[in-house]
Amino acid sequence: MDSSNSIIDQVRAAAASGQRLVVRGAGSKPWMAMSADRGQGLSLSSHNGILQYDPAELVVVVRAGTPVMELEAALAERGQMLAMEVPDFNGGSTIGGAVALGWSGSRSAFAGGVRDSVLGLRMVNGQGDDLRFGGQVMKNVAGFDVSRLMVGSCGRLGVILELSLKVVPRPQQEISLILSYPDLESSQAAVRTWIQQGYPLSGASFSEGNLRLRLSGPGAVLDAAAADIRGDAEDTHWWSALRRLEHPLFHHGWGDEKLFDCNGEVCWTAHSRRRGDGAPVSLASGPDLAKAPNRALLTRVEQAFDPAGVFRPAEAA
Repeated sequence: MDSSNSIIDQVRAAAASGQRLVVRGAGSKPWMAMSADRGQGLSLSSHNGILQYDPAELVVVVRAGTPVMELEAALAERGQMLAMEVPDFNGGSTIGGAVALGWSGSRSAFAGGVRDSVLGLRMVNGQGDDLRFGGQVMKNVAGFDVSRLMVGSCGRLGVILELSLKVVPRPQQEISLILSYPDLESSQAAVRTWIQQGYPLSGASFSEGNLRLRLSGPGAVLDAAAADIRGDAEDTHWWSALRRLEHPLFHHGWGDEKLFDCNGEVCWTAHSRRRGDGAPVSLASGPDLAKAPNRALLTRVEQAFDPAGVFRPAEAA
């Protein structure tokens, strides 16, 4: 369903009246319950559907309100999947919300993250202008790369209406292995060795003395790699539960235990997520862009895209 005209009208009306808007997809993220205190909700849940998809071109064009699960299912029917692996909060996330959040999943350390997969987009800025950036092919570098700038913008620059995304063939098979390691550092060293040896890793996570590996590819290649690594096989559903934030850690906590995903690049605790050396992000209140290390630059970008502050939370005004 195409709700773009209605969305554009709402943004223009808000800009004219000084109203603040909070962009919402499916409201799947825990902190979205707080959005009512930050401005009027602008829902994209009805703005959904796949616009263009040619498997031979390895690109899909989709409206932002399309559920991630629905998009992945359509690609799977043609033996493909999104090149990126975005968290799907309890199976309810939309693709626009996933890109606006910008979090990359377990596969990102081995196959690239969200920014690597966004080829182009259509958006509405804070003045209600209908804009298009990027393209629908993988080799498109003309102009300022606004498409990737919108990744991780958390709705502060405007509304994503449509996305052109890179897709890739689905692996023939996937297996999961679990091994015991005394600490994160030793598990990271082992993973680096296996990468250098060319093993088809697509995920590596460490927690509570356990290193979990996901391997993707042809069956014979996986069998040979598994024989060399010598881990115990386990169900790959563990990785699906991690992607959907369904593990007990996210709901009940594991005391002081932590889960290091993407070979240690992302650290999860019971209440927060830490990427690299950045500040923790609360799963209850969401990203705090006001404390971003490049806040001054972000402020200038926000003012360019949204001079009236339509998408700026009330507490940041």
